[in-house]
Amino acid sequence: MMSLLVQLSANVMRMLTPPFGKYVAEEARLEGEFRFEHSRLIDYSEEVALYFGHEAEKDTLDKGYFTLIKHVNYILRRRFYHGIMEDYVLKYVWGALGLILCSVPVFVKIPGAPATSTMGDRTQSFVTNRRMLLSSSDAFGRIMFSYKEVMELAGYTSRVSLLLDVMDDIQAGKFEKKLVSSAGTEENAAMLRGRGKVVESEDIEFINV
Repeated sequence: MMSLLVQLSANVMRMLTPPFGKYVAEEARLEGEFRFEHSRLIDYSEEVALYFGHEAEKDTLDKGYFTLIKHVNYILRRRFYHGIMEDYVLKYVWGALGLILCSVPVFVKIPGAPATSTMGDRTQSFVTNRRMLLSSSDAFGRIMFSYKEVMELAGYTSRVSLLLDVMDDIQAGKFEKKLVSSAGTEENAAMLRGRGKVVESEDIEFINV
C-alpha cells in the first residue's frame, strides 16, 4: 500500500509539474532577442543619432526588457507554487507514511511477531526502519527533483538543437531570417513580401533616388 501511495503521488506530481523545459527555452529566446536589440543599436548608433531615433530605440529596448521580465516573473511564480507542493509531498506526506508504517507494531499486534519482544527490541526496530524509510523517501525526492532539472536541461538543449539546424540551413543555402519582433505571423509575412527581390549583378544601380 505504501509503494502504491508513493507511486500514485509521484504520478500526480509529474502531471502537475509545469513545462519548465518550454519555459526555459522561451526565456533563452527572449534573452537572445534582447541581446540582439542591443547589438543592433551598437551597430547602427550613428544612424540612430543622425535621425534622432533614440526614443524609438528606447521604446524597443524597454519592450524587449519588460517582455523578458514578465516571462521570468511568471516562471518564478510557477516555481514557487510548484516548490511548495513538491516539498509538502516529499517531506511531509512521504515522511509521514514512513512514520505511520513504523508505528504500526507499537499499537497493533502483528501476526507472526514474537510475543516475547521487549520494548527495547521494538524501539530498536522502530529506529532502524525509520532511518531506512527516511532514506528511501530522500532517494525518491532526489529522483523527483532530478526530473524537474532534466526538463530545464531539455529547454536549453532544444535551443542548441535549433542553432545547429539553423547552421545546417545556412550551409545548404536555404535559410531565411525571421523578423525579431512581436508582430504576428501574417504581419511578418506581409513585411517580408514588401522587401522586393534579390538581383545578383556586378553593378550597383540606383533607381529613382
